[in-house]
Amino acid sequence: MLQISQRPVARRQLRESLCLEEQAVIAIAVGTYRETEGVLDFLKAAGEMPDVIFLWYGGTSGRRVKRRIRRAMKEAPENVCFMGEIEADELREGCLGADIYLNLSYEETEETALREVLYCGLPVIARDIPGCDFRLKDTKDMSRVQNVEDAVACIRRRVQERTLKEIS
Repeated sequence: MLQISQRPVARRQLRESLCLEEQAVIAIAVGTYRETEGVLDFLKAAGEMPDVIFLWYGGTSGRRVKRRIRRAMKEAPENVCFMGEIEADELREGCLGADIYLNLSYEETEETALREVLYCGLPVIARDIPGCDFRLKDTKDMSRVQNVEDAVACIRRRVQERTLKEIS
């Protein structure tokens, strides 16, 4: 199992497993395929940012996925990959290898994924919703957003900051 000190290794491994260039920016989300989990907003954000790879971890079995969601997933932009249901170790590796955790859920009933992400030191962009405020304040690693447009702007800012850091 990878540890937080192994972020560079996890970053390289995740990109290799997806046949991506080393400098590819990856945003991840975790949840089921439900509108309240923010999957449609996740797809909308991905459509706005073709230069960022969006990975969705988790899923919902077969017919329990609403037709509207299935259609949106089928028509997802090329920069989106649905990773399916995974084990906790795989989630940790995804968190360690990604650049941003994007939580556009409209409700947060279980904070397990968010805690895992924070443990891994991954910057979080989360919808500002009741229930998602357990000791979380806006910091350099945590940004709250109201909608998809705010999330896209926040991701762009983080990508630009990273690029400027790499240049200096």
